[in-house]
Amino acid sequence: MTTMEQRVSVLEAIYPHLATKEDVAKVRGDLASEIARSESRMVRWMAAWTIGGMLGIAGLVMTAAKFLA
Repeated sequence: MTTMEQRVSVLEAIYPHLATKEDVAKVRGDLASEIARSESRMVRWMAAWTIGGMLGIAGLVMTAAKFLA
């Protein structure tokens, strides 16, 4: 059986490695900014692919119209 002093010394050894509220808040802030950057990049790529696809379809329609007319 362990003594109270041994248990306390184990807890005191672990204590410096635990996260504080400030540490958690900093990580949350960093994560929120990274998510915002990722969403911004994703929206730009989606817009580029949408515009490119619409231009491609318009080109196919115009080509088909020339051949059918």
